[in-house]
Amino acid sequence: TQIQLVISTGPAPRTVPTLVGLTVDQATAALQQIQLTAALAEPVFSDTVPTGSVVSANPADGTTGIPRGTAVTITVTGEFAVPRASLVTENVRL
Repeated sequence: TQIQLVISTGPAPRTVPTLVGLTVDQATAALQQIQLTAALAEPVFSDTVPTGSVVSANPADGTTGIPRGTAVTITVTGEFAVPRASLVTENVRL
């Protein structure tokens, strides 16, 4: 009697989904669906992308061969306060 033995090479690697343009919650949910996790990088300023949206991921969108459980670092846009310049006046005697 012959027995066929199939040896697993482990779980199938994942492909990073398209995250750019999603909110943090949407990106996190998309990663969790494929058994990856999200890590947040420091927010960055963007005058073209809405606040709270993903502007980049590392590994990048579409990267293949990512092991299950890997953390994908996402960078989102944030709000930044611009310091107001103070106006200093002096009384000058002429």
